[in-house]
Amino acid sequence: MMVPWDKALDACQSEGGYLAVITTAEEDAFIINLKNSGVGDIFLTMCYWIGLFTNEQINTTSWVNGAIVGYSNIKTVDEQSGPCYGIKGDAWVAAGCNAAFPFICERPCS
Repeated sequence: MMVPWDKALDACQSEGGYLAVITTAEEDAFIINLKNSGVGDIFLTMCYWIGLFTNEQINTTSWVNGAIVGYSNIKTVDEQSGPCYGIKGDAWVAAGCNAAFPFICERPCS
């Protein structure tokens, strides 16, 4: 399913989770491998929403669950293209929140 960032957030929350929060290089590698496994070539180059966003009013980047942004894999570009983030290739990229992309959720195992 391809949806804007806020709809992806709602979909994850309706399942008892949230958009993926990545706090270590190991988690990042796991999610990238998961994203890349068993999909066609078109999906390998597509952006997938994760739970990172920038509050533009206070210029702070945060995870949707409140986790501190310590580890980062943000691809530096000349100009940020939006306050919401996704994984594209093997890095995180900023994108406009209204773009429709697939998404990655996480939730507790219970």
